[in-house]
Amino acid sequence: MRDPYNAPLHKILAGIPALFGMTDTRALGNRMVFTALSSALIFNIYKTARRWYGATAGFAALVLAAFEPTILGHSHYVTGDIALTLFLFSFALAFLCFTKTRARLWMILSGLFFGMTMATKAPGLLYGLITMGCILLWRIVYPWKQILIIFGFSLLFVWGSYGFEMKPILVLSDNPVRVSSRLMAWSRLYTIPAISSVLTFFSSRPVPLGGYIEIMKNALIRGAIQAPVVFWGKFYPDHRWYFLAGTLLLKIPIVLLAIFLLSLLVYRRQSFRARRYTRLAQIIAAALLILMSVSRLMPLVRYALPIYPFLILVSVSGLRLVKSNRSKIFLAVLLTVYAAETLMAFPHFISYANVLAGLRDTRYRMFTDSNI
Repeated sequence: MRDPYNAPLHKILAGIPALFGMTDTRALGNRMVFTALSSALIFNIYKTARRWYGATAGFAALVLAAFEPTILGHSHYVTGDIALTLFLFSFALAFLCFTKTRARLWMILSGLFFGMTMATKAPGLLYGLITMGCILLWRIVYPWKQILIIFGFSLLFVWGSYGFEMKPILVLSDNPVRVSSRLMAWSRLYTIPAISSVLTFFSSRPVPLGGYIEIMKNALIRGAIQAPVVFWGKFYPDHRWYFLAGTLLLKIPIVLLAIFLLSLLVYRRQSFRARRYTRLAQIIAAALLILMSVSRLMPLVRYALPIYPFLILVSVSGLRLVKSNRSKIFLAVLLTVYAAETLMAFPHFISYANVLAGLRDTRYRMFTDSNI
């Protein structure tokens, strides 16, 4: 059965082990796919940090990503969040290389990863466009012709994930809950044939990407509906812009928050090249967080996973300045404490929260609606 709100790529990937007979009641083979995607994400973060900021920062990024509880917690669930995070981050790196070299290979890879981002979850389109816009503003280059090619290639990939199926955008039915059914009834009641003609046209004419357009329409309608929200143990009648940021404050490990703040404090002491890359990561992370905060997403920490690679890069940006033995020992102690705190949550990484959330036995009251 198709998910009416999300694109199908992560489910297609999850089904690959079944082609080789790897089926069991615990879905171990399907989980391994997402563990592999998570490993690729961690490796990408490590390589990027090492290239931008040096070996020490690269190693720290490896530890921070590998022992991040939210990344670990969602690395063995058959959901699209880890896949979306990997593909969006890979798109950012590929498009960054394309804007620098204008090489055809990077243009193709940018289109491929953008398409994979779009084909994984409905918000992937907006996240990809925001990331692309941030990189273009950072580079101050606007290769519109190549960007259109990238976008066209990504749409072709999305259509391919639907098996190049031609499908109507709308499905008319007698269900009064559906928006299209209510619009049709309204047009008949007030005798507005134009509306009924448009609805009939889009429900009877199969079009390329019809399945994708349908899930984007469904996601947009669902996002416009106000629903009760649980935040820090209290019920609210609707969404507030600060809910997701407040959830992140309690779900990100204290050590990671501390390293992040320290790197911001020494930002001006970094080299010009390092500052440029740090500024880009800051801009992308901030833009994604703002978009997520104002888009009425439920304050589930997994929805913020696409921010994590950029957050980790900003956090390790100041570690290029770590050169003395004393500072390296201090960093090693911090990373050891970080890894130990995460391992203390084993095997329930998904329920992790830092000390700001209070005692562990009472945290379920705070995060009834933010752990999955």
